[in-house]
Amino acid sequence: MAQQSGNPSSVASVSVEAGPKQAGINSDDPAWAHCFCPDITKKHHLRCKYCDKVCTAGITRIKYHLAGIKGFNTTKCQKVPSPVQQEMFDLLTKKTSEKEQKNKEKEVARAEVDIENSDCESGSEGSDHGNNVLVVKPKETTGSSSSRSVAGGHTIDKYYKPPSIEESASMTQRVIKLSNKVQTALTTQKKEERRNRTCEYICQWFYEASIPHNTVTLPSFAHMLEAIGQFGRSLKGPSPYEMSGSFLQKRKEKVMDGFKEHKESWELTGCSIMTDAWTDRKGRGVMNLVVHSAHGVLFLDSVECSGDRKDGKYIFELVDRYIEEIGEQHVVQVVTDNASVNTTAASLLTAKRPSIFWNGCAAHCLDLMLEDIGKLGPVEETIANARQVTVFLYAHTRVLDLMRKFLNRDLVRSGVTRFATAYLNLKSLLDNKKELVRLFKSDEMEQLGYLKQAKGKKASKVIRSETFWKNVNIAVNYFEPLANVLRRMDSDVPSMGFFHGLMLEAKKEISQRFDNDKSRFIEVWDIIDKRWDNKLKTPLHLAGYYLNPYYYYPNKQEIESDGSFRAGVISCIDKLVDDEDIQDKIIEELNLYQDQHGSFGHEIAVRQRKNKNFNPAKWWLNHGTSTPNLRKLAARILSLTCSSSACERNWSVFEQVHTKKRNRLLHERMRDLVCVKFNSKLRNKRENKGRDPIEKEVDDVVADVDNEFITGVVPSSSEMDQQCAKESQQHTTPQAPAPAKRKNTKKRKVRSLQSLMRNAPVHPEAPSSDSEDCDDGIPMQTSDSDKSPSPSPYVSETDD
Repeated sequence: MAQQSGNPSSVASVSVEAGPKQAGINSDDPAWAHCFCPDITKKHHLRCKYCDKVCTAGITRIKYHLAGIKGFNTTKCQKVPSPVQQEMFDLLTKKTSEKEQKNKEKEVARAEVDIENSDCESGSEGSDHGNNVLVVKPKETTGSSSSRSVAGGHTIDKYYKPPSIEESASMTQRVIKLSNKVQTALTTQKKEERRNRTCEYICQWFYEASIPHNTVTLPSFAHMLEAIGQFGRSLKGPSPYEMSGSFLQKRKEKVMDGFKEHKESWELTGCSIMTDAWTDRKGRGVMNLVVHSAHGVLFLDSVECSGDRKDGKYIFELVDRYIEEIGEQHVVQVVTDNASVNTTAASLLTAKRPSIFWNGCAAHCLDLMLEDIGKLGPVEETIANARQVTVFLYAHTRVLDLMRKFLNRDLVRSGVTRFATAYLNLKSLLDNKKELVRLFKSDEMEQLGYLKQAKGKKASKVIRSETFWKNVNIAVNYFEPLANVLRRMDSDVPSMGFFHGLMLEAKKEISQRFDNDKSRFIEVWDIIDKRWDNKLKTPLHLAGYYLNPYYYYPNKQEIESDGSFRAGVISCIDKLVDDEDIQDKIIEELNLYQDQHGSFGHEIAVRQRKNKNFNPAKWWLNHGTSTPNLRKLAARILSLTCSSSACERNWSVFEQVHTKKRNRLLHERMRDLVCVKFNSKLRNKRENKGRDPIEKEVDDVVADVDNEFITGVVPSSSEMDQQCAKESQQHTTPQAPAPAKRKNTKKRKVRSLQSLMRNAPVHPEAPSSDSEDCDDGIPMQTSDSDKSPSPSPYVSETDD
């Protein structure tokens, strides 16, 4: 593995040999035939092959040197052959001519921009469209022009009585008011026309550059429009070099300046380092490092690691480098996903820095629970049947338009993971049941003719089956309590003090949804406990539950009877506090917290601890003054996150940077771009608090190629085997062993999913004829090999 460079901010790890190394040439510029880069670390330093002169400003300066053109901070080469000198001179002349021609073309293009005329047509010079003033003038009444003939040869003057002074004044006021109204209406109309034509130019750029349309909702887009408007005409935009150079650095400095409060929070309540490895569709590896504190999430670095072996030692060295940069005294824990490779990294970190915890990601563990539940035979069949409906509705444009007319919204939703997507879509189906039933029974749907096709018949059969809807409701009752916990864990709000309590509440809610009949949900409880006991009952999680007053005081007797929670607190004291005298003081102060003495007994402290939305870390800072040492420890523990999802949910940011044409940028610039995009996105995310944390941000759900409820494409058997192998290698912290026989369970579930992919009947005894009566329901039972020993709450065909 390559040695890390001395610069802690360096992204790529580069091995530098003794002495300079000549750089390779990656250009078709003819000037490269007459120079070379002697040192790979100084890419702009080029040496002339004829006189050994070193020019320090790149290939263009070498051309001036060889062409013998003075005045560009270079000297004439005395040894260059005449043909070479002439060739360089011609190149520079050609480049100058091309640049002048481009400037002329830009001026012509600017002149063609006209927002005064429709269809982007050029307007005439001096046009005053949009600034005309409507003036209503009374016509002159003198002379013959005012004497108009009427029937009988008389003039109108004979019947006209001149108005009085008062009447003239009143008439003038009415004319002025009418003129103002007409002027306002015309000005508003003209402004709207001008806006529409301006938007045409903006949209044209968006279309040609393939920029997602929803990016206009970013605050920075509005800022850009305002800045351009304030500048006025003939604004010269940034060049590609400015965008990837000086302006990128300025933006990075501004973004980082806005996060000074984060570093102050690290010193007060500590922080967590989160890391996550990611591989794009071209097989390139990237590792993201993010730091979380009570103040939020801050991007640290993106490490390109395609050429490195991502074993435990590599991960440890990477994390350790950033612990050193942040300060070991500020880092409380490291949070990673649950891959087995992190076990070695955790052991190495514990050996070097025993005061830092290494924990698995709660969001990842919750998603594995959802996956295990989703692979139960009946649930899996329910998901497959639901997928038949959504795929049919989104496969035909006219059907989709009709569905949106009945529902007034999209039906399919995209989640951050596969089984979050499954839950969201089952919930969406259940919420729109009445409209969907009405849609499939409507004359409009019948007239389209798609219900006569095989897929249409299957979808209609599913929708008209009460068995299906009952089983959807059961699946949602399994998923939803855990999904609500996932929502909390997937946010940036500190969650260490809530995870254990939320899991207890989720299990209790599942029980209540099934009328406390254990036989109907015991299998789901076993799945939850298996994952939860193995990964997320560490000292930090137990201490967080104990120190959260919202949970502790209502459940004090139960918590104190179960010694594991206080033992977790003692473990945290031993690990996070070095001074033995302070350790003893904290243990003594625990009694004041337990008995509600001192500041803990104040009326305001008692009232605020009953509010679930109140931050428990702030509660300790406000009301823990009677126990100063315990107060500091509790605030550090309760300010921690349980999840590394801040890394995972921003994979799209890295893929955009890596896969677009910007991938020709040097890695340092690419890292700066990721830093700006990631941290800006985090800031915008905090402002958009109404977004569902487990729902993926997509421009258009129809274009989401990863959503199987749109495409109907489920993971292949090879992909499932790889995923199962990864999950079977359970990541275990030093506190818990890995479970056994995970691999065999996964294999059985993969085979069940493969049968669905082959369009096999969902039940071996179910008739598959398209002419079968739709009202009879659809089979929802599992095969004998998939049946659990406990009674299933799912409704069978005969239950209808």
